[in-house]
Amino acid sequence: MLFNIEIQSTKDPDMPERLLHYSLEAKREHGLPVYSCVIYLRDVGEVQQPPYTWKGVDGKTILWFDYLSIELAKIPTEELRQTGLVGLLPLLILTKGGARHEVLEEVVTELSTTDKFGLLAVSKLLAPLVFSSDEELE
Repeated sequence: MLFNIEIQSTKDPDMPERLLHYSLEAKREHGLPVYSCVIYLRDVGEVQQPPYTWKGVDGKTILWFDYLSIELAKIPTEELRQTGLVGLLPLLILTKGGARHEVLEEVVTELSTTDKFGLLAVSKLLAPLVFSSDEELE
């Protein structure tokens, strides 16, 4: 099985169709089923939710494409924290209620004590999506 993961920081009204296109191309090239997912890093407003469908002139569904849509800004910080997955820690600051210095300090402390320095770099890349001033970023 293949996974197609799209990471978005802005809204794209064509996202479902793009996911469908990429899934079809990957299936053709590799001959494996594809599971697609879009992860929105910030609140981009209302996004089209799965499934993506095409209707015929008679209203009958002629295409049905399912994918996973994850809107981090709508997931409570505690919900993501409770997974216990260290690899998700950099995403905590992007969750609902996570755009706080205390949360970022928690992430940095946890990643530093577990020697996950690559994930610290990811946290540094994501921080400007939440914190805007030089003072906040420092």
